[in-house]
Amino acid sequence: MTIRDTTVKARVQAEGNAVAQVVLTLQCRTDKPWCRERVTVTHKGETIDSKQVTIEADATRELTLNFRGPAREALRAGPAITLDVQIGDATSHVTVTP
Repeated sequence: MTIRDTTVKARVQAEGNAVAQVVLTLQCRTDKPWCRERVTVTHKGETIDSKQVTIEADATRELTLNFRGPAREALRAGPAITLDVQIGDATSHVTVTP
């Protein structure tokens, strides 16, 4: 079973204490009825969020991650930041532009 990230979008408010959000679109490819993996996102070694994700076979799902603290400020400051997205044993590097 395989879950992979297909797109990444950011929703960022410029000021205040509001949470910055990054939305990962995940896709499941498997011959089983579903995929289940842990998805962990880090920025400069700091874990942003980690969630157990289940997706039906051949389906997509959006996973919203909330950024607080230094990661939120880095996302706001732009122009782009690089995130490490670990899905199961595989890690990919994605660039997010606010």
